[in-house]
Amino acid sequence: MKTRLLLVFCGALLLTACGTSSGDFDGEHTAQRTIEDGQREQLILPSGAFVTFPTNTFVDADETVLFSDLLASTDAYAEYYPTTNQVADDLIGAVVINTPIDCLFSQDLEVCITPRSGATITGNLDYAVYRFDFDNLRWNRWGSTVARSDVDGTLAIGTLPTTGLRGFIGSLALFLGHYTEALPAIEQTTIQGTAANSNGDPVAVDVALFVMEGLTKHPAAIIGGSVPTGGTVANMVMSAADGAFQMDIPDNLIGQLVNLEFGRDNATYAVQDEVDVLTAGRQIENTETFVIGYGTNTVAANPLTAGED
Repeated sequence: MKTRLLLVFCGALLLTACGTSSGDFDGEHTAQRTIEDGQREQLILPSGAFVTFPTNTFVDADETVLFSDLLASTDAYAEYYPTTNQVADDLIGAVVINTPIDCLFSQDLEVCITPRSGATITGNLDYAVYRFDFDNLRWNRWGSTVARSDVDGTLAIGTLPTTGLRGFIGSLALFLGHYTEALPAIEQTTIQGTAANSNGDPVAVDVALFVMEGLTKHPAAIIGGSVPTGGTVANMVMSAADGAFQMDIPDNLIGQLVNLEFGRDNATYAVQDEVDVLTAGRQIENTETFVIGYGTNTVAANPLTAGED
């Protein structure tokens, strides 16, 4: 059996749960389990919150996971809640699912979120599931992911889009009034932007998406993408003659740290992997990596230069 260190974010869990452990345990608000390859496993807390790991959840054999129904530190701060009043009572239910940062999921997970003490979940509604973005300190709507409440409002169950996810899930939450009937229609999450050469002229060039694991790049499949030369994953689109491009992003890439490469499939240009992130409130210049937020992510490639002979 493979042994790997558990990555635990102390900002998401009680400090007493931080660190690593070689054994399984169950507590009032936290449980840890090693998910063995080929076995279905369900972690259930006294509150009724649970997460189900189907058979063969992970590509890389056994993984150690930690599950909690409490938030702490930054992800519990009301100032980051996606609500109008931004008060503590706006958070009506939450769970934390932590896994090693280098694991790869091959299955979707089922999760049950129960209301916090004193909170009320309205029955028979689809609540939007939010996932905390530790890089940008914000709660992102996890695309079309919902948790359906039961008739009595005692719990809400949803399916997480984890097939193909690489890394940790982290903190998930439901917020007061944020059921889908009361929210704007689901947006298609996109990365859109432009590519130009060193003279500022727009160029038609290949653009490929990668998920980052430390300094390692993993090609990330996008909706309707094409496979680069020599590749195996449909992670590429082409910019048009005016330099514009758009990638339609599956839900499991929302909240992921990514990299874009321009011009790898085009010998005219040297590979360019730096961009300016221009999304409102998140302007970053000359960066190789950024975190995908729900909705529209706008970038501009740094100028492409001539390729080597």
